[in-house]
Amino acid sequence: MRPQKQKLEDGMRGLIVYALAAALIAVFCTAERGDSAISWIRTFGGDSLDEGYCVRQTSDGGYIVVGTSARTESHDKGDVWLLRLDAFGNELWSQTYGDSGRDWGYWVEQTEDGGYIIAGMNETFGGTSADLWVIKADTLGEITWEKKHGGDSWEQGFCIQKTTDGGFITISRTYSYGAGEADIWLLKTDAGGDSMWARTYGDTAFEESRCVQQTRDGGYIMFGMTRSYSVWGDLDQWLVKTDSNGNVSWTETIGLDGYDAGYAVQETEDGSYILGGELEIVWGGTATLEKRDSLGGFIWSKEYGVLEFRAIYSVWVTDDGGVVATGIRGSSKNVFLLKVDTDGETQLVRVFDGMWGNSVQQTEDGGYVITGLISRGPVDKDLLVIKTDALGRVGVEEENEATILGHDAKPHLLIYPNPCSGTARIQYQLPTSAYVNMSVYDVSGRLVTTLMDEHMASGIYSEIWNAGNLPSGSYVCRVAVEGSVETEKVIVLSR
Repeated sequence: MRPQKQKLEDGMRGLIVYALAAALIAVFCTAERGDSAISWIRTFGGDSLDEGYCVRQTSDGGYIVVGTSARTESHDKGDVWLLRLDAFGNELWSQTYGDSGRDWGYWVEQTEDGGYIIAGMNETFGGTSADLWVIKADTLGEITWEKKHGGDSWEQGFCIQKTTDGGFITISRTYSYGAGEADIWLLKTDAGGDSMWARTYGDTAFEESRCVQQTRDGGYIMFGMTRSYSVWGDLDQWLVKTDSNGNVSWTETIGLDGYDAGYAVQETEDGSYILGGELEIVWGGTATLEKRDSLGGFIWSKEYGVLEFRAIYSVWVTDDGGVVATGIRGSSKNVFLLKVDTDGETQLVRVFDGMWGNSVQQTEDGGYVITGLISRGPVDKDLLVIKTDALGRVGVEEENEATILGHDAKPHLLIYPNPCSGTARIQYQLPTSAYVNMSVYDVSGRLVTTLMDEHMASGIYSEIWNAGNLPSGSYVCRVAVEGSVETEKVIVLSR
């Protein structure tokens, strides 16, 4: 029989082990909810242009980033740059790939063997042509194999995804193949990067897509831009769905009269598609987020000109069925983080120092990771990586790192088109729930119409004003939000 003292010591050890286990469980549960998510901001680079194009969380909780690292101040040259970070944003290793030309890395994914697959561009000697460059690297970034695909002109690889058969699908802009100035080039490879088939999409003018994803039915979805099939004769967003062999199933053209571009697409759990891009509804463009059904039919669309968001470059469908996006904000060029719910209603907006965000992903702890570019001077630009918690915060003193847009009570009106003939869209934001009165007056102060007079939840809203029956002239839109009033002049041109 053991002494009583030994029993007490054993009991105390058991209690300590139990307490530690309970504490660890509590910590892990908290981290899973995103309350204790790791957050940080890191920059990497030298004295010239260094930019991150794609970031992915790795199986060990760290991150892999691909981009470009320039070697001359002219910004005309550069290497593919693969950067491996731990969970806290510390560099573990980096590798560059390239020669004397422009060599850029645009997309990276971790493969099942723990290595990485990269898609980018390799410029040939003399700069007269370029190839789609597919690189397979091991766990330390050493090249396992590489394949270059292209013709006599210029191919620029933007995206690569693993397919269900163990191979890969890539998307590029091609000047060597196709019918026109530039076409979309979809290339299917086997597991070793060798071509299985290729398809081009477009006509005599310019087409481009920077994203592709294999869909649940085994086909592919692409989102980009087209001039050949533009409704207005300029540049429109273009959504293309194919079967498993790259044959077109259907297409949808989306846009207004101006420069309208698509940059990102992701399939949702219900088989719909989330689209990120920009529409030229105001000077410089406004960021757009749209949802389409499995056949390309319209579900909802949101514009973010009222927040001065210029373009959405990357989207990610989140665990709750919502969407997180990043891109570029306004002429000041900031990185933004935008989170919306399944109906496209805004849940979270953050803005960070930087020029723009190229890639975003939700992380295992419920937070988000972004990569892009930050300016250090006229020539010096650094690769930027931001890791936030589930609320988009970075660090304890998050006000110093990020800003919640619209913290004031102003509605920040945006009206387009202006001048208008027929209808105009009036967009405004509510940082908090409030009573809203939106009315239109003529220049004499006479009330023309009341578009809104009710209590509204926080969010970004758009109202359509039908001015088709009004005489030409100047009108004033007035929005009152609980004591704060904003007005905007509107010009109506009768048809």
